[in-house]
Amino acid sequence: MRHGHSCAGGSPHLTRFVSLAHKNRMAQCYSVTPVNFSGTLTLHSALDADVENHTRTTNPLVDYGPFGRHLLPDALTADDKTMTCQSTAVNSKLAMACGSVHLLSKAAAATRQQANDVAAWIEYDFAAAQGHTITLEKLTVYTDSLDMEKDAMLPFVNEELAAFAADGYSKEFAAHAALMKHFWETADIRVDGDAPLQQGLRFNLYHIM
Repeated sequence: MRHGHSCAGGSPHLTRFVSLAHKNRMAQCYSVTPVNFSGTLTLHSALDADVENHTRTTNPLVDYGPFGRHLLPDALTADDKTMTCQSTAVNSKLAMACGSVHLLSKAAAATRQQANDVAAWIEYDFAAAQGHTITLEKLTVYTDSLDMEKDAMLPFVNEELAAFAADGYSKEFAAHAALMKHFWETADIRVDGDAPLQQGLRFNLYHIM
């Protein structure tokens, strides 16, 4: 089952956030409840490094051209729990690294993984029972060569993934939600009687977090 695809016979639910508590962390929690079947349920998780730019030549963002691949993968790895990727921008030579570790609500009956030149993925087969929810937490860490030396990026990602896995999705989300609550309590601007203006103000406040 892939994110964004329909699930025949299953009821999927996805939550995700980019953490304000730790700037290098983001997470997804994917739950599926079989509603009219019992049998094998497959969850597929991937890191896609085959990135192409489709922007104007006047775009001010670093290393964005009109078309084509401008962030090239250096290395991808995958084992039964973790995937990593490191890539370098063609023109600026800025580099980034990311990785994901997976926490499962029940043991998988089978696991497959693969890493090639442009992607890494892991698939989990579960013995699913009707009405019983299966949950996969995908915890992701990312960094770049503006924050550290290139050789230090993947060691940092792996170390931070271990710490993130120890914390888990719920603990990180609680810390993130507390900071969000504090932000809106201290920075919100209320405008009575003008809903579009209120929406515009809050939209822009959200983007300057």
